Amino acid sequence: CGQVEAVFSPMDSTVSASAKDAAMAAIEKKKPWYVSSEDMVKLGAFASISIDQTEAGNKAADIAVQLVCGKEISQLPIYSFNNGRLSVNQTCLSKLELDVPNEILDSASLFDLSENLQE
Repeated sequence: CGQVEAVFSPMDSTVSASAKDAAMAAIEKKKPWYVSSEDMVKLGAFASISIDQTEAGNKAADIAVQLVCGKEISQLPIYSFNNGRLSVNQTCLSKLELDVPNEILDSASLFDLSENLQE
């Protein structure tokens, strides 16, 4: 953690299980830990831009139904998510002493986890 400027973890159950330890290590080294899930921010990561998991599941189900009904995969359009939800852990922001512009923070879901991230 000491040789990088920041850390990124994709959604991963192994990392989720150790989120508090990972968060504390990142904070100790003064490195922001970015993740791909708001739930990971709630567990101690600094920030994420995440998709709506319900929307992702619904879209996956729609595609599965089309495939089960006989549609060829080559006939299905590529789907991508065009907007994400920004989440910021205010406790990490304070501990890391980062300067994030107010217009970014104003658009974010903010979480205060000071009770969860005691050193």
